[in-house]
Amino acid sequence: MSGARTDPTSNEVVDVGVFVSRPRKPTIDSKSSISGVTAEVVAPVSIIRNNASSLSSHSPRYLASLSLSPPSEPVKASSQSSYYARSPYRPDVPADRRVLLWTTPHSKNVQQALDSEIPPHLQVKIFRCLLDSVSYSTRHSYGIGLLRFTQFCDREHISEESRMPASGVLLSAFIVDASGSYSSECIRNWIEGLRFWHMLNRAEWHGDDPLVLLLTKSANKGSGTRNL
Repeated sequence: MSGARTDPTSNEVVDVGVFVSRPRKPTIDSKSSISGVTAEVVAPVSIIRNNASSLSSHSPRYLASLSLSPPSEPVKASSQSSYYARSPYRPDVPADRRVLLWTTPHSKNVQQALDSEIPPHLQVKIFRCLLDSVSYSTRHSYGIGLLRFTQFCDREHISEESRMPASGVLLSAFIVDASGSYSSECIRNWIEGLRFWHMLNRAEWHGDDPLVLLLTKSANKGSGTRNL
């Protein structure tokens, strides 16, 4: 079949140009191991496979995500592990769509409030405008930061309810966990992505906590720092 291949994990024929996520055995570290999926960008995405998601195909978030254009060049998968725990709050979508389509229990409450105030088509317009306010590369970078935050929360057994709004203490713990391995520039970008994620979900943001600001500033004082 031209332009298609069989997914070996499900015997399902899928288009080559779509985002594919398949189960993969995680690397077990000294902290813990979790059961999840590995996110893999195969090529520019034209279709979102929204499997096992808490979002329906008629939700304003999902419809807004369809308006996003794929990148002009294929995106190379990161060399860093992209493994994360399965959850209906985190559908298998490309990195640049995570800030919109990865949700929390808080997101569901906000969605109910939006539904009571304005019709879905206006919600779609709001989400589209917010997404258009940042470039593809910025959204992609934010998505990587959200993945790292998710991996951290999974590993440390942080509840879904505690991930948004993320407290200043939780953000501080995330920063110090990454310090010494990543540069302050990289960590600041991740924190900015979490701020944007909170804004999209109308969640209170605690990233202006003096402790968070100080730790972010001093995050790269460890050895072996790198950017991602």
